[in-house]
Parts: sequence; structure tokens; C-alpha cells
Amino acid sequence: MDMEDRITVLEREVDAIRSELAVMRHAHRDAEELSGRVARMELDLAVIKGDVSQVQRDVAQLHKDVAKLTDDIVGIRLELARMNTEHVQYATKADIYALVADVKSLEARMKGWMLVIALSLMTSVFAMIYPLYGLRMPPVVKPAQTQQVIPLSSPAPAALK
Repeated sequence: MDMEDRITVLEREVDAIRSELAVMRHAHRDAEELSGRVARMELDLAVIKGDVSQVQRDVAQLHKDVAKLTDDIVGIRLELARMNTEHVQYATKADIYALVADVKSLEARMKGWMLVIALSLMTSVFAMIYPLYGLRMPPVVKPAQTQQVIPLSSPAPAALK
């Protein structure tokens, strides 16, 4: 093999190495972009987890508030029962009926508020959780096909000449 042929083969190999380096740079940029996306998703997930834990704390506080209101209603009912048995001679039936109506009204309002609170919590939790299941991963960019590297010891294929 003469010097000119060797130079031609070496030029082709240099071109092949350059194209391989270009492919590697492209793959490296893609990897960095994917890494950035993963970091942003992890940050978003941490924010969502914080929001969900806050909602859970709010729900626990609401449970405590509802339990306190229930205890208050039980106390009112006990007071009514005590008044009914101890002070029958001082209270008229109309007074007792009015108190019973007040307690029922209070219970109805409390049930209404509990329903509103429960529905709003369910809606907010659904609004925070639903996007997690609706997220789609962006397609992964496939690196360009690499060129074949021709070793120095063998002659160049006829297709490359």
C-alpha cells in the first residue's frame, strides 16, 4: 500500500472519529437535558408531597374540630335532658320544643358544613393527585446512528472508495 492510500485511509478514519465524537457530544447533551428534567420532576414531586402532607394535617385538625362540636352537641343534649327532668315545673313544652328545634338546627348546619368541608378537601386532594397520573414522560431522543470505524490493518471497503 502506497503512502497516498494510507493517507486516504487515515483521513477516512479521522472523519469517522470526528463523527463519533459528534454523536457522543449529542448524546451527552441529551443526557444533561434528561438529567435536568428528572431534577425538575423530583422538585415538583417534593412540592406535591408537601402539599399533600399539609392537606393531611388540615384534615386531622378538622377531625378534631368536628369531634369537639360533637362533644358540644352531646353536652347540649344532656343539658336538655337534665332540664327536662329537673325543671319540668318551670319550663313549658313550647320552651323544650324550641330548644330541641335549636339543637336540630345546629346539627343540620354542622352536617352541612361537614359536607362542604369534606367535598372541598376531596376536590383539592383530587386536584393535586390527578396530575401525577396524567403526566406523560417526554419521548427519549435516540442518538444518531454511529458510523463504522475502519481499522488501519484492512483496506477500505469498495463502497467507501
